[in-house]
Amino acid sequence: AQRREAREEAERAAKEKARAEAAARRRAEYQRMKAAHEQAQQAAAAAEAAKAAAVEAPIEPATAEGCKPTAEEESVAASAPAVAVEGAAVSSSPQRKATARPVTDTIVASALLKRRQELAAEGVKERRLKAEAMRREKEAQEAAARE
Repeated sequence: AQRREAREEAERAAKEKARAEAAARRRAEYQRMKAAHEQAQQAAAAAEAAKAAAVEAPIEPATAEGCKPTAEEESVAASAPAVAVEGAAVSSSPQRKATARPVTDTIVASALLKRRQELAAEGVKERRLKAEAMRREKEAQEAAARE
């Protein structure tokens, strides 16, 4: 009876330990996913800012040292402010943002889905291992009962 109680206590302790480890793994995974999501949001914001900066950058005539710009280059440089303003209006339009956002969301969502699938596969493996351990333990108990 004492051996059985000790064995049951050991089983309870093992189950509790496994539960705590699984909870710790889930918390760590959640933190990793949260960090990856934040990083993706920051990267998207940085890309949007870079795009806006590129649109607003003035177009300068390409001249070699000591050469005068051509009339065409000067006209392009003169029209650059208007182009920049027009481009800025396009880049901040709701339609533009609406098209840029889903791409980032899709990338993040696909990463989340992939990780969920990996975790599910990991859970299946854990359950198989637990079932195997329980089966072995049961066999050991039956063998001990026969003795």
